[in-house]
Amino acid sequence: MPQAIDVTGLSPEAVRAVESLVNLLREKGTVSAAPAPSVFDLFGKAPHLRSGDDIAKQIQDERAAWGDS
Repeated sequence: MPQAIDVTGLSPEAVRAVESLVNLLREKGTVSAAPAPSVFDLFGKAPHLRSGDDIAKQIQDERAAWGDS
């Protein structure tokens, strides 16, 4: 949405400075940010996909090994 800037009474140098600043802000505002890192990028990826049942069985096996059911 375009917006007008009132430059009445400003010197030509000041008008050019305002235009330069507006152009700089416009350029910086249109650059997309880098995508946020995924948790998988931080901790690595699973060697193979597992179902919820596989994960639940692993947890039950580990708890049984600790003697905690």
